Amino acid sequence: MCLTETWIKPSELTLLQNCIDSHIISENKKYLVFNKTGMSEDDEHSAGRPYGGVAIICRVIDNLVYEMIQCDNDRIVAIMIKDVFDKPIHLIMCVYMPFYDSSNTQCDEYLSCIDAMQVIIYEYGESVPIKCLGDFNVQLPRTDICSNNWYKSQGFTVHSRLLYDFIGGNDLTIVDHMFYQNVKYTYFNIPRHIHTWIDHVFSTTYDFCDIQMCHIIDIEEGNVSDHLPIRMTMKIKVPIGGDPPLPSRDGSTHLLTNWKRRASNLEYCRQLEQRLDNVSHVSIDPGDNAETVQVKVDHYMDTLKNVLIDTAKVSNIVPKKRYTP
Repeated sequence: MCLTETWIKPSELTLLQNCIDSHIISENKKYLVFNKTGMSEDDEHSAGRPYGGVAIICRVIDNLVYEMIQCDNDRIVAIMIKDVFDKPIHLIMCVYMPFYDSSNTQCDEYLSCIDAMQVIIYEYGESVPIKCLGDFNVQLPRTDICSNNWYKSQGFTVHSRLLYDFIGGNDLTIVDHMFYQNVKYTYFNIPRHIHTWIDHVFSTTYDFCDIQMCHIIDIEEGNVSDHLPIRMTMKIKVPIGGDPPLPSRDGSTHLLTNWKRRASNLEYCRQLEQRLDNVSHVSIDPGDNAETVQVKVDHYMDTLKNVLIDTAKVSNIVPKKRYTP
């Protein structure tokens, strides 16, 4: 569970953990809390939208280990989910972005948050799937963009453009836009007749198929917030037991790719055809034992993999540079 605007001061960081531990839900289940505060102990800093705090609550489950990721921005808390062999398998970020007021100060702070998220994605994005959840304080386009000035339209801000460029630059998918929603807003102010969709879930695109559903939960009697929660269900692949998974022979990781450029795709096909013609077929001799055959097959598969990756890089299928604010 990801929480934003927790309003917890530095001296109260154990409050959530203590409340959960003393609650009836903890009789048969254990939970861990990872949180940060954006507040000060001073009374003068105890109010106002620039503050709040973020937290991630994790249920303790066999075969899973949770570890907090270093992030110098108090608006972001990130955890790595690992298996029992200490292998990272998923990264979760909880984010509370600054609101928009057209000032340079707020814009700079928004960019600072994006920059902090970028650092995490740059370090871990090619090795594990990533989910970003939270209050991003912007609405995002749900249809194709037809104008470079789309962010000047009603409902959007320059912060919308900054975040949208960040999403596209890192090949992320806006998950809450990919599922039908009965409710078309996440923030509401009934006296002022304001209903906006500013809370979101982002996912690395290559594992989007593991997400089973993502829905905005309509207002309920127990909801005392002015935001509606978003519920997402996804699959995480975890080894059940036994021996640890074999490491990759070359330590390679998942590469972010861009297949949207027709010219790059054609160049990739042209170069790949030439390079594959130069790859020798695997030769199995009648006298080879099983171990020798395995070595030859492994070498052949590694050669094919390297050809595919190298061709993607020289054809600009693999971006040379990530998005940088």
